Order: sequence, then structure tokens, then C-alpha cells
Amino acid sequence: MHRILARIRHLAVALIAFVAGSAAAAEPLTIGYSDYVSYTAWEIAIHKGWFKEAGVDVSFIWFEYAPSMEAFQAGKIDAVNVASSDQLVMAGAGKKANKAILITDYTDGNDMVRSLDQGQRLKAVGDTFRMNMTNAEGDYQTDNTVFAFVDGRTIGWSNDRNVTSGVEVGSKWLWELDPIDASSTNVTLTYDPTDIDNPAVQAVARKFDSSSLESSLGALAEAMA
Repeated sequence: MHRILARIRHLAVALIAFVAGSAAAAEPLTIGYSDYVSYTAWEIAIHKGWFKEAGVDVSFIWFEYAPSMEAFQAGKIDAVNVASSDQLVMAGAGKKANKAILITDYTDGNDMVRSLDQGQRLKAVGDTFRMNMTNAEGDYQTDNTVFAFVDGRTIGWSNDRNVTSGVEVGSKWLWELDPIDASSTNVTLTYDPTDIDNPAVQAVARKFDSSSLESSLGALAEAMA
């Protein structure tokens, strides 16, 4: 089991400049977002009230991923968080003109996590979700179960099964946030492979060593700086 600490600073409120500068806007900017690592980072700013502090009138609306794109194309929301490839698809459809593109991907760049396949917004221990994943051998899916949850503080899930190959996994990931003061937070990332029984899966798990977790936390700290 590896436990690594990293300190992150506030996520700067960096919203589309032309919206922030429009004092005459009668309605708040509506932004659709979904359950992907890069997009859920907005939750930090929402809970901290940073948009209000910055004078940005904004309303975030939670969607499943595909419906968020449909809502944007139908003109029901002003902005949406999508992958670059899906942005090209929407642009090609020509249903809604884009005024600006803001890059907000703060993942650690390992390109293994693709998107949520099945599941709702996580709210409690016992919630389940299915992820679309990829590696050098191709695309695959995993079923996961939440084993630890404190809103805004703790999220832990077990990677139960590789759905594509039918292999039981058993690894656990745990993120814990411990606020220090108004501008900094201790983040603990724990990877626990002790429940893995399959020798082949154990070999893969050894890749997630201390240096790998330090890299993930370092990327998070850099993104929040």
C-alpha cells in the first residue's frame, strides 16, 4: 500500500473571458459537466464559492456525458465540457456555433481513463459505476464500487472487475482531502493492491508504485498552482 501526500493551492477561477467581462448579462452562464476527472475539478470552485468571489454569475448543471452534448447542441446550456474529439463532432454537426474553447484537462496524462460508461453522480458508499479504459493492449471496461465517501473530503473505490476480459481485479484507490487553511489542502492518494488474487493482475499492479503516485499528485499540484 502506498500513501503519498501533496499540497495543492487554490484552483484559479479561469472562465471564458468574454462572459466574465459582460456585466450586462441578464442570466447566469449555464455550463454542463459530467463525471470525468477533468470536469469534476469544477466542484472545488463551486464548493469554495470562487465564482462568486470573482464576480462570475455561473450555474453548473450535472449531466451524463452524452446528454450534456445534446443539451448544448439544442441550445439548452451555454457551454459544455467535452473531449476534443467530441468537440470536433459537434462542430461538424453545425447545430450550435462555438465562441470560445477553454482547455481544462488537468489529468495526470496516463491516458488510461477515457470516460464514464454507466453510473450516476457518486453520493454514498455502495454506489457503483463502469468506466471506459484503455491501455497498450486496447480498450476495456471496469466495474467499480465506492467503499469510502465523505462529500468534498474523501472518495475511495474498488476496481472490482475487468468487464471486457472477465478478470476479477480487487485493487482499491482512495483520495483524501484535508484542508489546512483557506489556500492549501493536504491530499493523500492511497493505492491498495492487497486484495488482488490473480498473478497477472498483481504484475500490473506493481506498476502503480510510489513514483507513479507521486507523479499523479505532482501533476495535480501543478495544475492547481
